[in-house]
Amino acid sequence: MPLKRFVAISILLFFVAGSTHAQFFNYHSDSIRVDFGGYYAIAVSPDLMAIAKPNLSDIRLVDDSGFAVPFFVRSGSGHGKNKQSHPTKMRIAETYEMDYEANVELEAPQEKAAVAIELKVKNNNVQRKCNISQSSVKNVWTAVTDANLFTGGEGSDGTYSLMIWLPKTVAKRYRITTKLDHQHPMGITEAYIHYYEPEQPSTDPLIQVNPPGNMMVHDSNRHTYVKVLYDAPYPVNRLQLSIIGGGPYGFERIASVLVKTDSTFEPAGEFLMSSRYGSVLEMDGRKAKELLIVIDNKDDRPLPVNKVTTWSQAMEMVASLQKERHYVVLAGCDTASAPEYDIVRFKDSINVAQSAINLGAFHKNKVAVQTVHKAPETGKVSWLWIGIVGGVGMLIFATSRMMRDVKKAS
Repeated sequence: MPLKRFVAISILLFFVAGSTHAQFFNYHSDSIRVDFGGYYAIAVSPDLMAIAKPNLSDIRLVDDSGFAVPFFVRSGSGHGKNKQSHPTKMRIAETYEMDYEANVELEAPQEKAAVAIELKVKNNNVQRKCNISQSSVKNVWTAVTDANLFTGGEGSDGTYSLMIWLPKTVAKRYRITTKLDHQHPMGITEAYIHYYEPEQPSTDPLIQVNPPGNMMVHDSNRHTYVKVLYDAPYPVNRLQLSIIGGGPYGFERIASVLVKTDSTFEPAGEFLMSSRYGSVLEMDGRKAKELLIVIDNKDDRPLPVNKVTTWSQAMEMVASLQKERHYVVLAGCDTASAPEYDIVRFKDSINVAQSAINLGAFHKNKVAVQTVHKAPETGKVSWLWIGIVGGVGMLIFATSRMMRDVKKAS
């Protein structure tokens, strides 16, 4: 009996010790490869922040031999911010009425991707739906989107603004069709197109744009409720609401932001929405997969909210990478603590001349991957576990044989 108890305790301690020190990671990134050796900054994307711990203590960089690569994390330079170009004036080519509809055809100066059309109108009380279609071939029109138009703030020239957002459309001509319904015409005096510009560096070095969420707006009595659902729990350091046309002139509203935690919403901040100062809230970086924004309209008409943008703090992993080697980033380990590397001691003297490497998509591992031994390669993780199970089986078999031999000898 004492021998059996000793063997059982030994096997138990073996597994406890192994589970205490092992760190298994549930996600890995697409492979990274560099053509020249040196220090590189790897951008910590919002997707990585969503699956990692809030303090990023469970991220690791692993080379193609399966060994961990030393790195340190610092504030980044901002990545992935797309912006509108300055508005470019369009030509009002034709206006006509047909079958109780008003049509305005606009001609763009260039046929390239556009994200918005801005109208200047004389009517100060526009509230109507419209259809937008496009054409690059004469008299051949294709539907683009529908929009609800509300008059925005008054300009210095006495006109009012209407903003129509487009799904990044390429065309030479655009047609705006509205139902008349015994309403006064909008009285379009000018039209401007906002072209799409590719990725630009952020104007704020510490902020990067999070992926957009699915937005739902509901007006009820004196309040407007804006709910935003995200694919993953992204950290939020800044939130901004966009109002169609900039909103009515001189508006001011109090808005509250709540973040869903488990099954309840918790207050995350309150801010002033204003036509003069914008609608921006600085937040504490807590993760949010679902946001609820409550706007107090009092007795005023609800604001036409059409977009919610969130930002997170830009972070970078700095590491020395070797030429033509492949690397992956691992993340998602509840038991992991922040690694301690010598590189941290001289991080202030490291000069990273190259622009930051943007990580690709993250993938969930079919089997949790342990660092130091092997990086996540297809098929190899399964063989690792087969080897472990086989080794444990051999250990149990050898132990049972030894116990029988001892028993026979006694």
